[in-house]
Amino acid sequence: MMYAKIIQSIKDVNEEEWNRLVSPQDIQMSYSYIKSVENSEISDYQHRYILIYDDGSQLIASLPVFITNKFCLDTPLTGKCKMLCKKIRDVLPMFLSKRVLFCGCCISEYNKINIREKTEKNMVLKLILEEIDALAEREKVKFVLAKDFIDDGNCFKEESQKKGYFDFCSLPGTYIDIECDSFETYIQGLKIKQRQNIRNKINKCRKAGGLEFEIVEDFGQISDKLHELYMYTFNNAEVQFDRIGKDFFENINNFMGESSKVILAKREGNIIGFALLVCSQDSCVNVRIGLDYKYAHLYHVYFMLHYKNIEYAIESGAKRLYLSQTTYIPKLEMGAKIAGLTGFVRHRSGFVNVIYKFLFRKLFSQYQSLSQAENPHNELKAILSDKFSGKTHRKSA
Repeated sequence: MMYAKIIQSIKDVNEEEWNRLVSPQDIQMSYSYIKSVENSEISDYQHRYILIYDDGSQLIASLPVFITNKFCLDTPLTGKCKMLCKKIRDVLPMFLSKRVLFCGCCISEYNKINIREKTEKNMVLKLILEEIDALAEREKVKFVLAKDFIDDGNCFKEESQKKGYFDFCSLPGTYIDIECDSFETYIQGLKIKQRQNIRNKINKCRKAGGLEFEIVEDFGQISDKLHELYMYTFNNAEVQFDRIGKDFFENINNFMGESSKVILAKREGNIIGFALLVCSQDSCVNVRIGLDYKYAHLYHVYFMLHYKNIEYAIESGAKRLYLSQTTYIPKLEMGAKIAGLTGFVRHRSGFVNVIYKFLFRKLFSQYQSLSQAENPHNELKAILSDKFSGKTHRKSA
């Protein structure tokens, strides 16, 4: 018979056993990445892990979860919806501000439940959902949110609906499928306007004096500088997610080894921007960027970092590059595609759950339109604010 266990630290489970459930492309679900996140100062998060074992005490499923004491549910919104929520919060300070139990890794391009192959998935998911409910009750959390899930065929939607959850379209992600052998070949495969945009920015950067780039594997000694640049970006972002401390960079460096890299953009030897990457054999993830805004516009640092990221992903043999949520228009101009993500929500009060279902479906409907749009560029202009669409080159933080 299957049974469940909830632990407070990933160190309480065997690394090899955990990684046996993780697909090669899911680098942000690996033991070393989750360990890096757990050991870092990220908002006020309290981490837990739901583990499912078979009757032979073999780990067959895992799911990271975390609890925060105060989360504004309108955080992913922008434009008029965001301003409306802010005005309501000026009168009702706790409007859409909740203690929340999140399911999934807090800093990840997407989430899913790791389940061993040839396992009764419905039974596993049923047990996981029961454990989530039990944990929420013990921790006195009324609001549960499974964040940024992809459709991986694990029937989570079907099983969660039986427990009263409803789904909504989360803020979409972005990605590039790598199907070329050089950055120049990549550019040649883009549309004419996209090629022109990239070449124009590269030429403008060069005419302004150019930048030096360096790919660094051991970046622990510059974690202070990376965090400083990250905070510039965080404070400049319209959509602010998890606030991370400098120990996040140190832990990624210490625990992930050769699987982590930093692309540094330098001007006259000074670091003016970076991109933090975590990579597997199959995928490369742009986890966070940081910019010195004194130089960002003149040298097109945001774009140049992404071009170097694309080039590195190609040269390293990655099949897919993930570029994160928000700042969609610049990424579409680089050739990125939109990846739809789904959230699942349940409030323990049935009446309140109905109200939230209406609110979430209404407020987040714009992201459904974006995820399904044949021309997402036009859809963005219609539904998102100028700042969010990327005209000031802001990135989520």
